[in-house]
Amino acid sequence: MVMMRRIAGGVVWIVGSLLAAVAVLLCLTVILLPLGIPLFHLARRLLALGARLMLPRSVRHPVQEGTAALTKSGARARKQVGKVSARGTDALSTGRRRLRRQRRALRKKLPH
Repeated sequence: MVMMRRIAGGVVWIVGSLLAAVAVLLCLTVILLPLGIPLFHLARRLLALGARLMLPRSVRHPVQEGTAALTKSGARARKQVGKVSARGTDALSTGRRRLRRQRRALRKKLPH
């Protein structure tokens, strides 16, 4: 699929460059200037389309790719925070239990 896109992009780019050459020739003659300008705009669009077809998706749509990557990394971070906080609350309750036991043991040892 990638190879087909690149071949199509190359063909479109070649057609756009030939069209641009014809448009420049038409613009040189004053009588055909109104025909050369729109043809030049079409050639510019074809050149841009050919370049886009050859580029990978991450270069063509950097914002969308960046958003998707941030969403994935955010989900991973949320999972890790949830795991850490769950472990933290377990450790906190375990620490509190130990502290209570030590206090009780200390109270039993101390004379009243």
